[in-house]
Amino acid sequence: MGSLLGKLHALLAPGAGPGTRTLPKMVKERVGLLKDDLEEIVAYLENLSEVEDPPLTARCWMKEVRELSYDIEDYMDKFVLQPVVPVVVHRAKIKSRRLVAKTRRVKITRPRKNVKSSKLVAETRHVKITPLPKRVNRHQKIVNTVSDFRVFVREAIERHERYDLDCRSLRRRCVSVGPMLQRAPFEEIFDVIIDDWRSEFISSLANNRDQQLKVVSLVGSGCLGKTTLARVFYKNFGGQYDCRAFVRVSQKPDMKRVFRDILWQLQRQQPPQDCKQLELIDSIRKHLQDKRYLLIIDDLWDASVWDIISHAFPKDNQRSIIITTTQNEDVALSCCCYRSEYVLEMKPLDDYHSRKLFFDKVLGSESEIEEDLNEIVGLCGGLPLATASIAGLLASQPVILMDMLIHIRNSLTTFLRANSTSEMRQVVNLSYNNLPQYLKTCLLYFSMYPEGRTICKDDLVKQWVAEGFINAAEGQDMEKVAASYFDELVQRRFLQPLCMNHNNEVLSCTVHDMIHDFVAHKSAEENFITAADYRRKTMALSDNVHRLSLHFGDSKYAKMPANIRTSQVRSFKFSGLSKCMPSVAELTLIRVLNIELSGHHGDDRLDLTGISELFQLRYLKVASARGVCVELPNHMKGLQYLETLDMDAKVSAVPLDIIHLPCLFHLHLPIETSVQFDCIGSTGSISPGSPGSGKLINLRDIRLTCSVPPSDHLARSMEALSSLVGGHDKLKTLTIVPIGTCRNNFVRGGSASEVTTVSWDGLTPLLQLQRFEWLPCSCILSRVPKWIGEFVSLCILKISIEALSMNDVANLQELPALTAVSFYVRTRVAERVVFGKTGFSALKYFKFRCSVPWLKFETYAMPNLQILKLGFNGPTVDQHGTARINIERLTGLKEISVKIGGEGADAESALMDTVSNHPWNPKINIQLVDWVFYDDHGSDRGRDEDKYLDF
Repeated sequence: MGSLLGKLHALLAPGAGPGTRTLPKMVKERVGLLKDDLEEIVAYLENLSEVEDPPLTARCWMKEVRELSYDIEDYMDKFVLQPVVPVVVHRAKIKSRRLVAKTRRVKITRPRKNVKSSKLVAETRHVKITPLPKRVNRHQKIVNTVSDFRVFVREAIERHERYDLDCRSLRRRCVSVGPMLQRAPFEEIFDVIIDDWRSEFISSLANNRDQQLKVVSLVGSGCLGKTTLARVFYKNFGGQYDCRAFVRVSQKPDMKRVFRDILWQLQRQQPPQDCKQLELIDSIRKHLQDKRYLLIIDDLWDASVWDIISHAFPKDNQRSIIITTTQNEDVALSCCCYRSEYVLEMKPLDDYHSRKLFFDKVLGSESEIEEDLNEIVGLCGGLPLATASIAGLLASQPVILMDMLIHIRNSLTTFLRANSTSEMRQVVNLSYNNLPQYLKTCLLYFSMYPEGRTICKDDLVKQWVAEGFINAAEGQDMEKVAASYFDELVQRRFLQPLCMNHNNEVLSCTVHDMIHDFVAHKSAEENFITAADYRRKTMALSDNVHRLSLHFGDSKYAKMPANIRTSQVRSFKFSGLSKCMPSVAELTLIRVLNIELSGHHGDDRLDLTGISELFQLRYLKVASARGVCVELPNHMKGLQYLETLDMDAKVSAVPLDIIHLPCLFHLHLPIETSVQFDCIGSTGSISPGSPGSGKLINLRDIRLTCSVPPSDHLARSMEALSSLVGGHDKLKTLTIVPIGTCRNNFVRGGSASEVTTVSWDGLTPLLQLQRFEWLPCSCILSRVPKWIGEFVSLCILKISIEALSMNDVANLQELPALTAVSFYVRTRVAERVVFGKTGFSALKYFKFRCSVPWLKFETYAMPNLQILKLGFNGPTVDQHGTARINIERLTGLKEISVKIGGEGADAESALMDTVSNHPWNPKINIQLVDWVFYDDHGSDRGRDEDKYLDF
């Protein structure tokens, strides 16, 4: 209900906001009275949400009130808060007009007494009538409807009093108020839960000398840490394999998606969407042939599924390893060909490691209430998820009170009498019940995603903001607040991190299957989200559908359940074939539209022209197969609230009037589409460079994808693009990302003619820019632009360039906020690149890719550098004397990753000697690959998969 109150408050404010209609006094008065009543309702809801186990009458009252708030907000969005669409016309076409009241003559006949005859006669007169303007009638209807809503709200308040739903006689939960206690980063938890026998398991796999393919299975009930243990090995040792993949199968697997995910992780290129399952299996086998690979197949439920998956893996003699996880012992034996010595039965943590997980890495240190906490740790039964969840609950309290400990201890004493899945659910329920309401709402939204899906933090944050879930104070950045919600859910152990950057910030996550089941159940119970797959033909629906998630996979004949009405849906997520997607024109109140097309069968076009009338739309993302073209409407200026336009797909054209969207913050488009904006100035409508033209002045994030081959036209387009993005005062992120073979054509070291180079030296500085990425694609920069040295806010720089010089290094070294740098240099450096003791003081991550690593680090260079990644060619090392890179002078180094192309055995040996002499003994990962880096004379025989490892 928070978003509704926020809208009413903004509506009553003196300045109602950009693009909103001005309402008369009588409407605002009624809206103000409604707002006062709703605030009373909200106070009652907040009190009841803190009750530990509300009675049935309270739950029914809360549900009725939530549905009433949905109805009020839907009406306000549809009839009161409709945006005013700007009309752009040429001056020559503007004509002077006067508002003339439309009148009409009405003939009225009435009886009149004749004076002479005293008889009644008919008299006819023509009367001129001026009707009330339509807007007056409209405002009166709004007043009447708002008054009706007030009646319903007052009735709800009366029922609250009549049912005696005050919380004085009900037990309240211990909900945290204030900042959370400081805890260690989530990544370090991996090291805590590795007890003796888990450590022995990891060591046995790391020291495996068996030449044949080895399949190992981890078996045990839920929440024992099977996936975490597999992920620890994958993270720490996966880089030593030629290729690797980590996939989750889940209870109802989409086999084609599983194989596509494996192939994508192996070759870093999306396979064609129309590939059949057997073709995917064959492609995986061919790619893995004669390679040493590591595969994690997580959450297997059926031996028949393993029988299908195993056909994709060749039985080689390269010391490859496959690790499976399952809760079923028969499935585990089937994976290992019934060799029980390769089946590891998971056990709970012992007391020592349970306490270590609970205290050292979650609560920071043991305290004066150690005895009470030890009792709680023991009640968790050695289950890592239970231990981390309860510890996360306690860590969320600014002060741990004895009442809180008694409450948790009593709950666990009731719930945990054995290590069963049902009892673990009660632990999740306890942690959920003690969440503040704003986190509960955000957590329930995860049921929009199917089980086992990787969820990107950046996308999720934008959707939360678009939905109105964020309670930000005036002046706060909504997305930063939303990101803090995400981080808090990670810290409370509701989310499992998958990808983290050099600052240990979580970039993507997944949800444990038990937590996902719990969240889905709660979401359905509160009518928060309705989810369906292609197996559901009808659904038992007693309420309106507010958020709808359809997962159809590759089913050709899937349809939305017939009894679902979409007119009140505010969030819609669809994954499936384009022909199975319902019409978007019916989603009149939609705010979040997230479309993921898995392929097409005869239909190569997705018609989204109907979105021009979806005036409440705030977030639009489309990810589609390469063969599907998205058709947007000719005009989108009516979408005045649109914040995110993300087209991860081929787009026929983008309407030029999007420059009039005042709230557009995030623009993600293919380069071949986005360059059409360069033509705006010549069409006679609006020039993006002229004052007051709109020019998307509020843009914070531009992301462009490149999939076209090198050409003169591409070079001209990229040059023109620099003038388009230049001068944006609020732009914080500018990213150019290759997709498909466009990236491989560059990283595979082809001839110089295969890459187009451009210069962006004329770009107007972007003073607020924090992230600039131009990753390897068919078009690169000729050198590091000089203006980058002026970006004092720049934190992350990833840049593909033709050549690198010492002048470029000197231009960057004094940037105060620069923490991560990646150089992809196409040609051999003409001089040794020296990093001196001054500059790059904040740098934590440095990556350098070139045919020859002609680098030198002086004493005290890059004092805070923790991660170093190098890529170069082996055969050229001795010729330039660069085999020995003096990394021992990088005193803060924790991790080194090196890829050596071609015949690099000698270079590998030299690097190992260098690392072994490093005073801090950093973790090293050296990999020989069968391809070369950007060599002018070489040719590629493989691929680059390091992008998957980047932050």
